[in-house]
Amino acid sequence: MSRYTFSAALFFLAASTLPALAGHPRTADGTWDCKAPDGTPAATLVLADKTYAFVQTDGELGGYGTLFSIEEGYVLPMFAPISGPLRDKVKSQGLVLRGARSTPLDITGELYLNVGISTDGSGALDWDCARR
Repeated sequence: MSRYTFSAALFFLAASTLPALAGHPRTADGTWDCKAPDGTPAATLVLADKTYAFVQTDGELGGYGTLFSIEEGYVLPMFAPISGPLRDKVKSQGLVLRGARSTPLDITGELYLNVGISTDGSGALDWDCARR
């Protein structure tokens, strides 16, 4: 198993442990402002169904791409980028909705989009994105 495959599997395994919450919105569609771990703006993502647009911090379109929806028994949406800048430039391993970074399993409050970038599964490089 390659290092990439292993880290992607860890990312999705951790996200799959989120508890179910009846009636909670389960869509990632919308505009997400993303920040790097140090708090600096990283990008804006606009998600719609299984596609996305990548807007750079200078406001210019950085590209667009497609997402593979992972729907096998997960409570919240999870995606793997299959084309575009998230895969080619950012080297993202996946996107998942979750709670705040300090309490990722608490999905009773505001949801965040986590862009998995860390190859070791630590989350040290991952972006946190808040819905506009």
